[in-house]
Amino acid sequence: MMRGIDNCSIDGSSNGRASESRRTHANITATFQRSCRFNCCIPEHVFNHGCDPPLFYCDRALPGECLSTSGTWRDSLLSFSTFIKQLPQPMEINLSRLLFAAIPAPGHFNPMLAVAEELHGRGHEIVFHSGESFRKRVEAAGLRFVPFAPEADFDYRDPSRAEPSINDVPSSERGLTFFARMLGGRIPVMDRALRRIIEQEKIDAILYEVLYLGAFPLLLRDEPRPAVIGCGVVAPMWLDPGASLTSGFSSAPGWRERNLAENQKIADRRGTAWRYIDAMLKEAGVAIPGGFHDDQIYRLPDVFLQFGTEAIEFPREESHGNVAFVGPLLPRNREGGSVAAWLETRDRNRPLIFVTQGSVANRDLDQLLRPAMKGLAAENLDVLVTTGNEASAAALSPLANTRVESYAAYELVLRETAIFVTNGGYTGVQHALSCGVPVVVAGLTEDKPRVGHRVEWSGVGINLRTATPTKEQVQNAVREILNNPSYRERAQAVQKAILQVDTIGMIADHVDTAIRTVKENKLALTNKVS
Repeated sequence: MMRGIDNCSIDGSSNGRASESRRTHANITATFQRSCRFNCCIPEHVFNHGCDPPLFYCDRALPGECLSTSGTWRDSLLSFSTFIKQLPQPMEINLSRLLFAAIPAPGHFNPMLAVAEELHGRGHEIVFHSGESFRKRVEAAGLRFVPFAPEADFDYRDPSRAEPSINDVPSSERGLTFFARMLGGRIPVMDRALRRIIEQEKIDAILYEVLYLGAFPLLLRDEPRPAVIGCGVVAPMWLDPGASLTSGFSSAPGWRERNLAENQKIADRRGTAWRYIDAMLKEAGVAIPGGFHDDQIYRLPDVFLQFGTEAIEFPREESHGNVAFVGPLLPRNREGGSVAAWLETRDRNRPLIFVTQGSVANRDLDQLLRPAMKGLAAENLDVLVTTGNEASAAALSPLANTRVESYAAYELVLRETAIFVTNGGYTGVQHALSCGVPVVVAGLTEDKPRVGHRVEWSGVGINLRTATPTKEQVQNAVREILNNPSYRERAQAVQKAILQVDTIGMIADHVDTAIRTVKENKLALTNKVS
């Protein structure tokens, strides 16, 4: 946090330039955040009260420590005039009004809220559009919230209440039914709400997560609109001849033919859902030439930002020119509580195995948690198990070498972890890799098989290819990784790639570029017409 140091009276008086001052504050804050690796902010009173020259310092820096990655600033106490003089020139910070849209599900909402908060901290105005159940979290972050229309909203814990047809199909087909009926079926309602928000709020750009389909009509109409930016919060689901969504990547003889055949089976199975989405687009007055398919999610927006590292991606034959990998969006620091104390006192000569089923898919503890606990019970190591909620934690009886918690801060635990055993959440796996930790993946729902294939192909861990591993499978996978240093070496190579990327900085740059490009295209069209 940047703290102002001056000898003037802070009495709240106005100098007649409050609006301009706030704009200046936002610009300088955004600029300094790009320059300072501590992501600091400058308090507005430095500008509002005309202290000349105000001084500021970073309380996360040590005296004499360089505040800039470029080595420009060598002191932890600087004058404002010195800071301005040493800014890279020329530098332009474009501040805009941004609309974020996310379906009301934690794995999709959480990353978008994190980005919204970061861009808000850089001076952008934010409007957040999601389900009513997430209002408090948005408003607690100091952001403006606009809820989904009631007919578009649903409870992620029991979506069948809003769409009973989900229960009318076999369990193996419920994911597709959810995608088509729950998400695609609400396109017309979402489209109307989106257009109303754009008009009322004068939005410059829309950032929507991958399963929010309400922006498609906007992209397909031939009319002026804001920049539209898709965000990949789950593992990519495009169909490419270079890999199979069913089996992953292979260089074995006949692999390309296998990929094409398996991907065609997937396309055939998804065909009914795609045609339903086409019908909903038609109801909204638009159509996709050739019809909807999953690749359109990535091709239609002005730019698609994949919140992940390309270091674990398969080679692709058909690249999407508007897709950019911006690195994983890692959770912020949280207090460690009792886990922090336990980590300090445990025997560090014993490897720590961190086991989780994520924050949502944790109702059946026999899927991964209990088999992992039993399989590792006789091993000379420590096991930390997190359940995602207190009720599940109470239902698990810890074994001699096991500690059970409802929650533990990943960024705290992963520093000490030897192996991360998980059901394969995209963000959780990348968080482990950002710490150089190899993983064992056991998951078959949502995007988890796609995550497992990437873990296996990149060599950063073992994919058990099941959601219900036996205790022997978990035990053998952990032993293999502990005894084979190649897994950690590969994880550390991916860690290096992740840490070289400024995720928020890249997102901010892509947003600025998309807004500027759309505005330039509008101007060119206007000039051509006139």
